[in-house]
Amino acid sequence: MNYAIRYTRTQEALDQLDEIAQQISEKLKKKKFRTKLITVKGKQRAPDAPVETKKFMGHGKCTNFTKAIACDATDDVTIISKYAKQVYTSLNVPIEDLRGIGVTASKFVESSGGSTMQATSLSQYFRKSGSEEEPKR
Repeated sequence: MNYAIRYTRTQEALDQLDEIAQQISEKLKKKKFRTKLITVKGKQRAPDAPVETKKFMGHGKCTNFTKAIACDATDDVTIISKYAKQVYTSLNVPIEDLRGIGVTASKFVESSGGSTMQATSLSQYFRKSGSEEEPKR
């Protein structure tokens, strides 16, 4: 989320991370995957950038940040949120300078019938079950 970010309290950013974690968890559960890497990405107002941007509520000139943390395979919203908040907090971005924030999940592990198997290629994630054909390119 990069537009109209103007939080005044840290709790607002943490609440946003909770909402994003909820969306990630729902998508993982729907597709029967779990994640092993949580990445927080964002934008911080550049030191030489004005507080008010030219474009109303735009992000203006920013410094981008990205930080990731590895975790045990999970699709649990509480765990995803905990790690996202932990990463965000470690960045020490002043809340008034936060201009965008997002969370991504990667390094997926597929859960299937109680057993867990890790896909070795992206094409395996999208292959229909029972089909051994490679997707057409």
